[in-house]
Amino acid sequence: MSKNTTALVIAIILMLALTFFMANVSAVEIETRLFISAVPNPVGVGQTLSVMWWLAIPNPVAGTRWNNVKVTVEKPDGTIET
Repeated sequence: MSKNTTALVIAIILMLALTFFMANVSAVEIETRLFISAVPNPVGVGQTLSVMWWLAIPNPVAGTRWNNVKVTVEKPDGTIET
């Protein structure tokens, strides 16, 4: 076999081996904690309420944001605002 063929065979074997090992890596579960704050507390009739939320862990992908986070607020009259 020529040097090029040998190098190609070794490269293919290494790629297959790497694919096998990567397929067997399991994800690590991390407990997610979401915190929420409402100001002012208590809120009066007609006052504006500011609701803030944050997570205890940073986003795993730098420079991206969390998606599909929904905060539901139930008013004293029972109506729901999201």
